[in-house]
Amino acid sequence: MKIFKLLLLSIFIIIAKTSFSCDEASVAIANIVDNGDGTYTITYNMCVEFNGLEGAPEGWAFNYNNPNSILIQSFSPATINSSDGDVYTGAIYDGNCDAQSDPVYGLCDGVDNVLQYYFPGFLPTNSSNTLCFSVTMTIVGYPTSVDVVMSVDETVYASCTQTIIFPLLPLCSISSVLSGAQTPCAPASNTYTQQITVFYSNAPGSGTLDVNGQSFAITSSPQIVTLTNLPADGNSVNVTAVFSDDAGCTLTSAGLFNAPASCSAPCAPDNGTWD
Repeated sequence: MKIFKLLLLSIFIIIAKTSFSCDEASVAIANIVDNGDGTYTITYNMCVEFNGLEGAPEGWAFNYNNPNSILIQSFSPATINSSDGDVYTGAIYDGNCDAQSDPVYGLCDGVDNVLQYYFPGFLPTNSSNTLCFSVTMTIVGYPTSVDVVMSVDETVYASCTQTIIFPLLPLCSISSVLSGAQTPCAPASNTYTQQITVFYSNAPGSGTLDVNGQSFAITSSPQIVTLTNLPADGNSVNVTAVFSDDAGCTLTSAGLFNAPASCSAPCAPDNGTWD
């Protein structure tokens, strides 16, 4: 009879867990920061269930889709504590279910860079609470979406995996270019230098800012660049600014400034004599 009661209780727990698993869990992107170097820092607000008969999760996981080309550089916090004191430790797993026995969620599909928080003990403690926390990570590349698994031991239930679609990156734009300080013509070379101020937004995280064929490291807008060794000919000068890694992000300003007149030294007359 005792064994029968235990079996009956186990069946009841399984049914309850199956019926309600992850239905009160939630996740959302709280913030996206473009670090300007091809990396992005993402913060998530997340809640997982520890509610009574629904059971406590063994862990939760983040799997980026681009497809699987996103690299997780770092994450925080290193650990998350449940209200009952169970410690979930974060780690990046390769998803191959290989000799390392990675406790990664779902099938052994070879997915790389799965960030998973996992409870290493036998069973985490149940409680009547929903645990809410934030997770921040820096990734290389910009994803199309991320699959967030609320309970890695319940992946058979659709409600335990939520797919978040990332917003499109804002388009790069060069709004204006202005002429700045200009040096006088240098007689020795018949050249001059010219400062240009470039106003832009959402610059690419790699490559250079190219102005009239001269390349400069991308800093921040407004960016002042100095064009050198320009020919002094007194002509009107068109200026084109473009990002090397986004050819569509460009702007041309016709006749932005005038070059100084030529200052090359004239040839000295030889008075009609021959050497």
